[in-house]
Amino acid sequence: MTNIEKQPIYYSWAKVILWAFLFYMVWNFRTMVLVYNEGLLPGPDDFLRLHQAQNFLGGQSWFDLTAYRIFPPAGADIHWTRFVDLPIAGLIYIFNLMTDLTSASRLAAIAWPLFLFLLTVSAIVMICDRLAGKEHRLLALFFFVLSINTLAEFRPGRLDHHNVQILLLVLILLGVTRGLGKFSNYLVGGFIVSSIVAGLDSLLIIVAILGFLALEWAFQKQGSANRLLQTGLAMSVSSLVFYVTSFPVDRWFTNNACDAFSLFYLNALLLLSATFVVLALISHKQFLTGKYATISRLAVGGILALAITISLFYFFPHCIDGPYSNVGPELKERWLDRVTEAKGIIERYPANKPHWIMQGIYLLLMLMVAATVIVKEVKARPELAILGFVVLIGISGWTAPMKVVRYLR
Repeated sequence: MTNIEKQPIYYSWAKVILWAFLFYMVWNFRTMVLVYNEGLLPGPDDFLRLHQAQNFLGGQSWFDLTAYRIFPPAGADIHWTRFVDLPIAGLIYIFNLMTDLTSASRLAAIAWPLFLFLLTVSAIVMICDRLAGKEHRLLALFFFVLSINTLAEFRPGRLDHHNVQILLLVLILLGVTRGLGKFSNYLVGGFIVSSIVAGLDSLLIIVAILGFLALEWAFQKQGSANRLLQTGLAMSVSSLVFYVTSFPVDRWFTNNACDAFSLFYLNALLLLSATFVVLALISHKQFLTGKYATISRLAVGGILALAITISLFYFFPHCIDGPYSNVGPELKERWLDRVTEAKGIIERYPANKPHWIMQGIYLLLMLMVAATVIVKEVKARPELAILGFVVLIGISGWTAPMKVVRYLR
């Protein structure tokens, strides 16, 4: 009797995306009705984002990020980027061709999160195909759509930048696993800068991913030098483009904020990208290819990383204590101390113990699945090591602001 090898069974990409779309529509149907009929949005940040997009359509300057409804009449600079306002404003404009401005704004508030949700699902399916095979697509979909945090960040009306950054993080991981073809490394560099421009919520994870790329080079993985070179070049070009198009000329050398894309982050990105390019170009040197190549590369990389850190905090000492270090004590007491997202999970745990216990169980399940896959498959698919880095950041994120941990779900 002849043994017939069983072919793996998998669902088509289109079918998986269709199931995700139908699940989203059923789960969020009531919310969509409330958004369209009553203009109900999840939170004040979403209302403010919509207000900013409407102001832009109404003629407010690209460079003027002032929210005039805050501290009137002068208003307040909220540091948000126009690059997230732009697609929302574009949707409002398109819908406004067919209906009134109020209805158009509400339709945009429904369409934008759905669009981001489907893009993120698509990227996750592509990562799954790359690392685990097409037969595991439903498992990836299962974990994504059944995450309460994920559903919350992509629900109708969610116009704040968090869902954009979740998508960018997934695209970065897709590029790191070389799932974006021959342009993967360039796109990784571009997506990293885009994420920082949109907000700093993924900064901890991005630092870990950059560290992963450097460690690949240190351990002489094939193609790692080319990856560093291309990623570094893309980071340098995109950071400069984003910076000069985000601020008017008179602010290019005075933008010293720590809690948003500014001179501090521009210099950090340029120094990191230059370091990546230099490491790639000197990879052939004898002291980096000989018997003790790994030790030499770790030493060189470590020295350069330390030099970057020292130089940044020497020229920007006001950012030493973190993104909110330049927030005054009065504003900190009235605002920052009351922002739930800015608190770590351990700090927030006593307020809602059942919720955090369930979150812990979900995270533990994901850690177990990730660890099992990595241990079994990492030799055949070395790219899986990046998941280990993300998992480790997820563990450390328990003491970080909740918004950092949320992006790992």
